[in-house]
Amino acid sequence: MKVLLLKSISGSGQKGDIISVSEGYARNFLFPRALALPAESSEGKKLLQNIKNQKAVRARQLEDAGKWLKKLQGKIFEFDRAANSEGRLYEGVSKEDILCAINSTSDSFFLKNEQIKLSAPIKKVGAHKVFLIEGDNGANISIQINPKK
Repeated sequence: MKVLLLKSISGSGQKGDIISVSEGYARNFLFPRALALPAESSEGKKLLQNIKNQKAVRARQLEDAGKWLKKLQGKIFEFDRAANSEGRLYEGVSKEDILCAINSTSDSFFLKNEQIKLSAPIKKVGAHKVFLIEGDNGANISIQINPKK
């Protein structure tokens, strides 16, 4: 019997996969636990079409993100912060600050906090490298911290 998985099951498949299982396993385990639907049922076909549409939308979003990240590659974002005489900042530059600066450059694509990778917290004046990631796409940008006068 062919079933459409509603949730990922280790050893069997991922959500949205159509797999062949015995009828007893489907009736006694998968269906009562809402882990699968019969693949040939109308519900299963609708759900499969919905999953395909979601995958297509996600693929388009990743393609757009890749184009946007290519535009960001190598850009420098500047921040003015109060610092002591040794160049140590009184208030560090957080991921949220970087996020606001980056997201202000686009009106169609927005990064989330977890997509910014810092090697270390930014707490000193000078240039710092930041890596942005979205799916398989990535970009290196520079953060320049200037002492506030």
